[in-house]
Amino acid sequence: MRIAILVASFSIACSLACANIIGNFNFTKTYENSAGPVTFYHTKHAERFLEECAFCHSALETFGGEVTKLFGHEVCRKCHESHRGPTECNQCHKAPHRVTKK
Repeated sequence: MRIAILVASFSIACSLACANIIGNFNFTKTYENSAGPVTFYHTKHAERFLEECAFCHSALETFGGEVTKLFGHEVCRKCHESHRGPTECNQCHKAPHRVTKK
């Protein structure tokens, strides 16, 4: 049990050190697209999955460093499915506000 706690603490410390070396991981980015904008909350993901940084970042490298439709549907959605995150289209894609005339 002590070894597991030590390993977990070391992993968290290394991840935090990595975040400090690379830069601030506190940011939000919105990706505009025809299905409605998708807002990515890096802080929320980094805090919840601190030990899994390499998974997303290596996948992003595989996709040429850009978040594309394919990346979102192949990487993000599959991860959301396994971690009980949002998986319905309108949970990630927020439709632009539509003004209706009466």
